[in-house]
Formats: sequence, structure tokens, C-alpha cells
Amino acid sequence: MVCEVNQIELPNDLAQIRDALVSHLHSDGPKPAGLDELREWLLDEGWAGVSEKSEIMMADDIICLDPSQLEHLELSDEALRSEMDLDDDEPITDEMRIESTVEALNSAYDGELSGGFASWCWPMVHVGQLVGCDEKFIVTGILTRFQGSGALHVPEWCEFFRDREGLIEHLERSGFIVNTAPENVDPRILLSAWEPVE
Repeated sequence: MVCEVNQIELPNDLAQIRDALVSHLHSDGPKPAGLDELREWLLDEGWAGVSEKSEIMMADDIICLDPSQLEHLELSDEALRSEMDLDDDEPITDEMRIESTVEALNSAYDGELSGGFASWCWPMVHVGQLVGCDEKFIVTGILTRFQGSGALHVPEWCEFFRDREGLIEHLERSGFIVNTAPENVDPRILLSAWEPVE
């Protein structure tokens, strides 16, 4: 897969907002007016341009795990018992549940599960550069999920950061898990995917 950094070109009427935002994030200057206008353009016309490259994974793009969406894996003891061909009186342990969750998450990531599980559990954050008139740049993070039979990336939100590290910190504060394989996720989070045991 080809990887490249995506530099987002803005229309002229948004350039002044961009330059003020670059200055704000690099020098703690005043927060510029017009951020909603810039955000709205990025989630609409701007995203249309980015999504034309949907077959290309950009170098800085981030695929993260969203624990709040683990319920979409639809895991249950009943299904696990059937899958493992266990007798009704044979206990199901947390270790079994954790292993099953890891397998389901890896299958979702690889696109092997139907029903859009990958889109809910594994949103993608597109990272684009906005370069100011002084050649300093900031990044915008646009969180997207797959929707519909055409598997279109649909943007949910975008935010602005001085650098990619700031974006990752924001994602982690918001509850997303970044750069961690499912087998290394806190077991308590993995167990939260399971239907309550009666």
C-alpha cells in the first residue's frame, strides 16, 4: 500500500483563518475566529477531496480502537460455548472470553467479520497537514468510520493540533486506544465487550 503525507489545500477565503490558527498553536497567540467555518469546510468539501484518495493510506493516518463500540462484536457466553463445543455444565473463564475478544477484534480489523464491525471498533483518523504562510504547519485529525454497503469513510469530527503527538494525546484522553494490539489491551476493557452473565 502506498503511503504519503497528505497536505490539505484550502480555498483562498480560508487561508487567513489557517494562518491565524497556525500562529495560535505555535505561539499561544489568540484563538482565531472562523474555526467553525474551517471545520465545516474540512468535513464537507475538504473531505470530498481527501476521500478521492481513499485507496491510499497516508503515512500519518491512525487506526485506533474504540472501546465504547465493543458491544457491536455481539459476544456472548452462549455463542462461545457453541463455538468451542462445550457442555452446558462446563465453565467459561475470563481467559476464554479475553482470547475470543482478541480474535474477534483481529478479524474485524482484517475485514473478516460482516455487519460493519470494523467500522465501529476500528475508526480511522485521517491526519492532514495545514501549512501556513510562514511554512510552519499544524495537523488536523479527521475521525471517520465506514458506513453503507459502499464502505464509505464518513467524517464525524475534526480537530486541530500543533503536531501528531498532540492528536494522539487527544484521542487517548477521549477514550480511544492508539498503537496497541488487541492482545495488549487492558483485560477489563476486553471483558466489557461481553453480554452480562446471568
